[in-house]
Amino acid sequence: MSICTPSPHRLSVCLLCTVLVTSLTVTAISAPFKSYGTGHHDNYQHRAAWAYKSHTPIHMLNRAQAYLGDTLRMNSFLQRMAQGETVTIAWQGSSVSLAGGSEHDDQIWVHQIHKWLEMTFSVCGDNATSHTLHQDSTEEYIRTGHTCTASNITLINLSVYASQLLFMEACKLYKVPRHVDLVVLEQAVSDEPYFLPMFKSPHRLALERMIRHLLTLPRHPAVLMVET
Repeated sequence: MSICTPSPHRLSVCLLCTVLVTSLTVTAISAPFKSYGTGHHDNYQHRAAWAYKSHTPIHMLNRAQAYLGDTLRMNSFLQRMAQGETVTIAWQGSSVSLAGGSEHDDQIWVHQIHKWLEMTFSVCGDNATSHTLHQDSTEEYIRTGHTCTASNITLINLSVYASQLLFMEACKLYKVPRHVDLVVLEQAVSDEPYFLPMFKSPHRLALERMIRHLLTLPRHPAVLMVET
């Protein structure tokens, strides 16, 4: 079996982790985007999607941020997106980023986030009349991967069921475009338990190598880690 072929045994076990997706919704991701001051509010605040509000209080969502770090890269990404520039998002994850019991593929939480961004920061949302359209399934998105043909926000989902960090480093990291603007890493749930000493854990070392590589890419992408 190739190193880039996930183990069938792990696949059958890891599919159980998709139940976690119920706690990972677009509301938990959209709130941090609203907290960054881009200085270009006039470009998108008129769109219906911007009015979307989480049912979970913002102060509770903020508690989910384990480590904020330097926000310069995220601010830069948001500014480019708010100005209508073409941006690319690469998403590397495991089962949680590919499933979740949704009836349609474009209702997976990862795609809901992408649709919300398109309907807020691109012309795709200019004619929208509801702030919850990102939750609906559309043939356009399923067919093209966008809510409209004029979108300037591209999502590349490189997630693999039951994948571990060592697998993602060897088999998917090289597929991240060099000119990516945001990289989301959703891992951890499929990794083997850490062993002592933790500093020498192969999964920790793989994650560090991945992040170091991503931070050297030409457009200085923001890196967002989602622990599941």
